[in-house]
Amino acid sequence: ILRVPGIGIKSANRIVGLRRRGRIRFEHLKQLGVVVKRAALFIRCDGLPDGQWPGAALPGNADRHDNSVGVGDHRAPKPGAVPLIFVTDGSFDGLLTAIFETYAERRAPEAIVSQENGQPGLFERRVTIAADAHKADRVWKGLKKHLGLKRRRRILDAFLSGHPGVETTIYRYVRDAVPGGAARRSEANLEAQIEIDRLSQKVRREAHRLKGFIRFQRTGEDQYLALIDPRYDVLPLVRRHFEARYADQQWIIYDTKRDYGLCFDGRRTHRLRLAAADLQVLKRAGEDEQQCQALWQKYFAAVNIPQRNNPKLHRSQLPRRFWRYLPEKQGSR
Repeated sequence: ILRVPGIGIKSANRIVGLRRRGRIRFEHLKQLGVVVKRAALFIRCDGLPDGQWPGAALPGNADRHDNSVGVGDHRAPKPGAVPLIFVTDGSFDGLLTAIFETYAERRAPEAIVSQENGQPGLFERRVTIAADAHKADRVWKGLKKHLGLKRRRRILDAFLSGHPGVETTIYRYVRDAVPGGAARRSEANLEAQIEIDRLSQKVRREAHRLKGFIRFQRTGEDQYLALIDPRYDVLPLVRRHFEARYADQQWIIYDTKRDYGLCFDGRRTHRLRLAAADLQVLKRAGEDEQQCQALWQKYFAAVNIPQRNNPKLHRSQLPRRFWRYLPEKQGSR
């Protein structure tokens, strides 16, 4: 596979891993990172453009390997049927509860959405699913059996991305891994699996960056505050890291974009929300903290070697969106 132009090591590994789960089509290659313009002349697969591979146009070939199947029983919905939509409260437990209901009641929704996402369609039937911790726990334990720890973790990572339609994507991903009734594993929707892997990778990368870019400022006696504005909701992923690293201190990491944070009191971490006035009070740095930040800025400037400045590389390793809460970057352009 690596000898094909346009296919690198990462995309080759993704192809090998994905084709164990189903039949890869041409439209999947671009999603896997393949440069299709270079690789098109050297590959044969279903879904190739007309005239490139005669086998793709044989009668019944497209129908036999089509991955754009319906939900539930893997059959397309009947013409004129009213789409069924499950509505959750937007929490991860709510999503897992909705997935539990699809199997318990043998109802196959067209989509699963949260309450704040979009307005109801004119021709659709919405059913509100209340979050149930017991049902969610049963689904979460069942996913470990069918998916394993790594693939199950990717589901949570993808959910934390907050990407539009991620609930439906996760449902289709789970449906293909845990089929019910007469559903067939060979007709798995690879697009959902590719999307889950892509979102999981983005969220994990963001969490890894924050482990090095978070800066604490002292707000009291052995109390520290760090403000962040990440692209994704990564606080659940970095919690254990900072619990272990700063186990002897009391700290708060607050996500200003999602208006919630994690507070560690020296023994355990709990979630909290701060009023705007309280947050402003905590943000006020004392004289000692201001002096410490000034010394840190001087150190950062002293170790810099102007002859080796590479702004493009610097911004790729330290994106500008993180500069806002980094003391050493204050005043930088």
